[in-house]
Amino acid sequence: MSEQLFTLPRVIVFDTNAALVSGAKANFYIAGTLTRQNTFTDSALTTPHANPVIADGNGVFAPIYLDATLNYKVDITDSLDSSLADYPVDNITAALTSTEVGTALYPTTTGETSAGVTPTNFQYEPGNVLRYGAVGDGVADDTTAIQAALDSGESSAFLPKGTYKTTSPLVMPIRVSLVGEGMLQSILAPNSCDGISYNHTAGFGNPTLANFSIEGTNTSTNTAIQQTSTLDQAVQIHGIQIDGVSVRAFNVAAEFFSVFELSIRNCWFQDINSGIRLLGQCFSVGISNNSIIKAAGSGTGDSNCIFMDEFDFTDGVGLLKPEGVRFTGVNHYHGFDYGFRIDGALSLTLDSVDVQAKIEGIHFEDVPSVLNIINSYIEINGTSASVAIRGTDLAAATDSKINIINNRLIAANSQPASATGIFLGLTSGTGNQDNVTIANNDFRNFKLYDIATFNSGHIQIYNNFCNSADVTASIFIEDVPSGRIVYVEGNDCLKVITTTAADRESGDVVLGTNIVSGTTVDHGTKGGWYTPTFSAGDFTANGSMTWTVASGDVTTYAYNIRGNVMTLSFTIATTTVGGSLNTQLRIAVPASKTITKRMVSMVRLNDSGTVVAAWVDAGAGDTFVSIQRLDAAAFTAATNTTYVYGQITFEID
Repeated sequence: MSEQLFTLPRVIVFDTNAALVSGAKANFYIAGTLTRQNTFTDSALTTPHANPVIADGNGVFAPIYLDATLNYKVDITDSLDSSLADYPVDNITAALTSTEVGTALYPTTTGETSAGVTPTNFQYEPGNVLRYGAVGDGVADDTTAIQAALDSGESSAFLPKGTYKTTSPLVMPIRVSLVGEGMLQSILAPNSCDGISYNHTAGFGNPTLANFSIEGTNTSTNTAIQQTSTLDQAVQIHGIQIDGVSVRAFNVAAEFFSVFELSIRNCWFQDINSGIRLLGQCFSVGISNNSIIKAAGSGTGDSNCIFMDEFDFTDGVGLLKPEGVRFTGVNHYHGFDYGFRIDGALSLTLDSVDVQAKIEGIHFEDVPSVLNIINSYIEINGTSASVAIRGTDLAAATDSKINIINNRLIAANSQPASATGIFLGLTSGTGNQDNVTIANNDFRNFKLYDIATFNSGHIQIYNNFCNSADVTASIFIEDVPSGRIVYVEGNDCLKVITTTAADRESGDVVLGTNIVSGTTVDHGTKGGWYTPTFSAGDFTANGSMTWTVASGDVTTYAYNIRGNVMTLSFTIATTTVGGSLNTQLRIAVPASKTITKRMVSMVRLNDSGTVVAAWVDAGAGDTFVSIQRLDAAAFTAATNTTYVYGQITFEID
């Protein structure tokens, strides 16, 4: 006997809708009969298969070998013995070509017919770019073939190992994914053009780009992944996921204007001029575990690793800013002039980012809501290095909540004499970077200041380690607007703390106890701490939610008043949350005081056994402070398992 491989090893079985057929059965008969005839597991034809041969749960058959001297009839059925479309097929002989086998296994789908897409190589399953004529040798122009795969009606197009030259942008249809075999295996090679474009006007569904590379040609203007800009706010794309994609040699790696629930993770962008640009209506964006490195660079214009700004939707609601953007996990952003350039955004979190920039590590302007810069490493490097974290001047103060906490800030390699750790406001004119907490940060090797604020107020600076030896002052505060107090407490400074006499005498700068050059210095009269008599009514919640606190749950509930500034400290454990769950736990302001200026601070929250990011808000006009989850979610029902720990300083009447 001689052998004939029935089809490609490990056949995957699809129905006419290109859905996998789990548990499919391949029945083999003598041609023209219903008498079963053996197939074999090996090319030597020594071990017969069971008949029928049954696919696994993913619709995958093991290799099937035919006796080349015999003719067969094959009937492929589902697990309930119903024949699939176009089966049975009779008179399969040893001379059957791979195309004939492919046509039998992978017939033209209804989706391909509806889309007007004609396969040219039936050996490959629907959605595989090779089915539509792609070559993948880096020489042939595969643009048309890949676009056909994307338009074929499949939910996903597959990019096998190879290099695929394109000469115009690939246009992603709604709800269609493009998936490769790996960053270094499947390579799109746009030739002096953009790579991938999202042009549709609306769409839902989690389309994915995954496991391939986009290798450009060092062009000055092209973008690897982009959403076509629009002036219409109603144009909204939802759920795009970019996972495990490499981009090299483009001016911009990725740019979006109006996208919801965007996720970019596990990617590597290199040899680019700008990394990710989020403009306008980019809401609920998660960016995690990526490396974005300028390296050789490519393109022209501003060199920003991350850029965010408002965009004017003139056909819709006007100016909108990116909102609800989170950078988490381990993100490496190296070699750009600016690590983060945030000209406009709302509700932004940078957590555990690693930034190395040539001019400014993080630059923010108009962020009239929460901005968290936490648990991060921020380095400025080289002769043009200016500021690690810069909050530039604004025309007017905004009701922001800016938290710069638990970061390590470093200047390295021949930085100029002006290199500063944190710089808020402007040395002359306006400042207005208000409602800022700077706490628990470590500063190294800066030349002018570790922390400097100008014409800005409602700032808390505490528990920082200001260890730069060459600075003029570790902390420098100037021209605080009247009534917008800057509070400085508990910092360990290698050099002096400098403020103006006018700011101190007016009470606009309040200096507590700090360490200066190794010596503990009490800069002002410090009132004692007082603990109110316990009352369960001091601990409430918003709406119909209940918060039950017993006297034994309260480790600390104490306050300190200096002038018109109160510091409230609390450690409350084993409490109970019930009722109609809502978003705030409330602690009464002691001594019958009312808050006159809004302040916020980060706190530690254990929500029914789960540690979550949270903040405490002291609102102007309120007689309580409210503890809220950072993600704005409702609290979880709990019995003796909710804990809060924190401290906040605010102005009172």
